[in-house]
Amino acid sequence: MLQGGTAFRYRLVGSRIVQIAGRNATGLMLDDELYGAEFSRMISPYQAVVQARAPVQTRSPVLFADTWRASDNMFVPFTTSGDAIDQIIVSVHLADGKTARHDQSGQIVILHDHAV
Repeated sequence: MLQGGTAFRYRLVGSRIVQIAGRNATGLMLDDELYGAEFSRMISPYQAVVQARAPVQTRSPVLFADTWRASDNMFVPFTTSGDAIDQIIVSVHLADGKTARHDQSGQIVILHDHAV
C-alpha cells in the first residue's frame, strides 16, 4: 500500500494465480495500466479495507487470461508497525470448473463448466 491507501502494489502473487492469469503481477502497481476499464472495480475493495480498517469480502467475476472466472475474495488488513495498515492480504477462491460474468444488474452469473 502506498500514498496513505490511495495506491497499491502487488507485493506477491501466488503461483496458481500467475498460472491462471497468464501473467505475474508481483511488484506491479494496481492501476489502469494493469486493469484498464476494470481498474475502479478492482481497487474498490482495497480502498474499503483501508477506510473500514476491517476485512472486506467480495464475490465477483474476475478476468483471467480471457476467461471470466467466479471468484470469492477476502481482503484482510495487516500492519507491521502495530498502527497503520501497511499491507492487505488477499485470499482468492475460484469456483473451480465455472466461468462467470456480470449480468446487467451487476450480479455474478455462472456460465458453464470447463476444465480447470
